[in-house]
Amino acid sequence: ESLDALAMAVKADGSIPSVRTNYAVALATAGRLDEARREVQAALQIDPNYANAQQFLAELTRQMEKKK
Repeated sequence: ESLDALAMAVKADGSIPSVRTNYAVALATAGRLDEARREVQAALQIDPNYANAQQFLAELTRQMEKKK
């Protein structure tokens, strides 16, 4: 449910970095790591200084490296 709600929020206004980051977190929780990375990278394109997105991308990258 939350994944669908966040997807709709991104669709409605994808220019809010926190919404995209929250969606990325939900995607990662669902095991959709590649999609999560794309969303958090999109958040950082909007605001390169957004600390939550920077931190999440670093953690996500670590997780993805472990799975290789």
